[in-house]
Amino acid sequence: MSENDLEFKKFELDQKIKFEEIEIRKKELDLKLKEQRKISAATIPLILGILTIGYSAFSLFHQNKSNIELEDKKFISSLIAKAIEEKTYLEFSEKIEALNYLGIISIDSNKLAKLKKARFVSEEISIGEVDSSLFNMTKDFGGEEGMVKIFPNYGSKINLPFKESSEPIKWMIVAGGDKNLDGAQFEFGKAKKTGFNKVDIWLKENSYRTVIGSYNSYQSAVEDLFIVRESINKTAYIVRSNSWCKDFEVDSVRKIKICT
Repeated sequence: MSENDLEFKKFELDQKIKFEEIEIRKKELDLKLKEQRKISAATIPLILGILTIGYSAFSLFHQNKSNIELEDKKFISSLIAKAIEEKTYLEFSEKIEALNYLGIISIDSNKLAKLKKARFVSEEISIGEVDSSLFNMTKDFGGEEGMVKIFPNYGSKINLPFKESSEPIKWMIVAGGDKNLDGAQFEFGKAKKTGFNKVDIWLKENSYRTVIGSYNSYQSAVEDLFIVRESINKTAYIVRSNSWCKDFEVDSVRKIKICT
């Protein structure tokens, strides 16, 4: 065998060895891929299972949370409904404010004021339209004899006649009364600060009265009466100007009106 033949044989043997090494590596790679596939095949269901459990837990939590929120809303609505069912505005107002103060319900101040005002006006108007009684004005007010409607439960404080008359009717709010002028001026200042432009001090029956407005309709007076009672004086009431004080004179020095 020549030298060239030996070289060729050696080359052939080397190539065979390299080929076998390649085959071995290829088998190792196949085994690794198979193992990886097995791991992946086992891992994917596990991951899906974990995700399913997690989603189910989240869904259950969300559903429970929604149910709790719904029950809370129903409970709050029932409390508000019970407050609205109160017979008088005063009872309604006290209950709704207590619920809001305790945090059982949450209503911002503007909405709360609108809710209270709507109930107040509705009640005051309904008292005037339904279940009124006729009383003789002379006994309570010392004025001209005649039958006028006085709303029940308000006694002689409120003079709200609905007698037919050709005279234009004006309504006023008596925001307070005091035996001395300084007390009336204090109420006068509060009324001005609250935003009322027409405010006067009247002297009637030896008492200085702070009087607000001159309204063409009873409802307009009632709407402002709510503001007066909330901000100035809880004992404020409405009167009809032409029966509350039929005639007056002006004291320009003290800047008051005197009923005569």
